[in-house]
Amino acid sequence: MIEKKHFYMICFDLDNTTVELVDNMHDSFAYYKMTSGKGTGKGTSFRSLGSPSKVKHYIVEYLKDVGHPTATRMVNADVTRKRLGWETTDNFNDCGVFTMRHMEVYKGSDVSFECGFSTNKAIQKMQLKNLRMKIATELLLSDANVYKGIVMGLAKETIHGMKDERVLKMLN
Repeated sequence: MIEKKHFYMICFDLDNTTVELVDNMHDSFAYYKMTSGKGTGKGTSFRSLGSPSKVKHYIVEYLKDVGHPTATRMVNADVTRKRLGWETTDNFNDCGVFTMRHMEVYKGSDVSFECGFSTNKAIQKMQLKNLRMKIATELLLSDANVYKGIVMGLAKETIHGMKDERVLKMLN
């Protein structure tokens, strides 16, 4: 999900009938409204629901339309926020990196969720820098990248000037 330039993840665990929101930001800094999402009964208008509950509503409607066996159970599932030991209160720039890592390691609501992020700000900053480099490298060198050849050519030119044989071997 992206809301007001902030990325977070909503997970639908159909086996365990849960809907979990995973966000690196502490809930006191959330960009979204957490509401029950148990329908639009008396006193609750769809318009007043927060984005996570609206997404849940549309996913449940889709499950009903395709006749999925868990659709009726998912109607009553609350959207809950997953508590993370590495939540941040002052990092408004790395939500995309956090979300990509969360997507990599999330295996379901009933499985231990550990991303390897430190609670120490200095260590976490270094971890995020390393992850950004890893993600950028994977994107640039992906076969799906139509500019991969240009990127590789520029990298080879740069490395030839450095005369590092190990790196040259990797590029060829």
